[in-house]
Amino acid sequence: MSIMLFVNLKGGVAKTTNAVAVAECLADSGYRTLLIDADHQCMSGELLLGESRLLNCERRKITLHDLLAAMLDDDFGPEQFPAYVVPKVSDIGDGLEKLSVMPSSIRIDDFQTNMAKAKRGFHTNDEFQAMFQRRRGLLRKWLTTNYDFTIVDCPPSIALQVKVFLTVADAFVLPSIPDRLSV
Repeated sequence: MSIMLFVNLKGGVAKTTNAVAVAECLADSGYRTLLIDADHQCMSGELLLGESRLLNCERRKITLHDLLAAMLDDDFGPEQFPAYVVPKVSDIGDGLEKLSVMPSSIRIDDFQTNMAKAKRGFHTNDEFQAMFQRRRGLLRKWLTTNYDFTIVDCPPSIALQVKVFLTVADAFVLPSIPDRLSV
């Protein structure tokens, strides 16, 4: 029931490598684990799914980008979350029974544009923020109910999807290498 972000504004510090390794270790130890790929490079999703399965998720529009866009709909409910999760993933054997992934999309950077469009349907920014805060609450409740651990692999920026997860996280892991830019 812990939501952990692997986050650093610098690229190349092993956020993805560590996020995938920790998720696989937790799942292999028997914990229900979800890895959320929030990075537009989509590498943690590709590592766990393989290229063809990741592209299939993109075609079927079952990625983090698609979930965030769906969360803006008036009729969104928590029963929709599982549609964006791929169970039993890993390149270990036939996949790890307790490991699931919510893959990212190269379209994730477009989410900022979708947010701007969605705000037009509300009379005030406060109304919109209140609705989105309720959606984040639904997300946190669903994650902590269905998984022992949720690992979020973040891009090297404070993109909108990172801001969403910053508000629901329990902990942060800040991978770094010993140079002044990554620390």
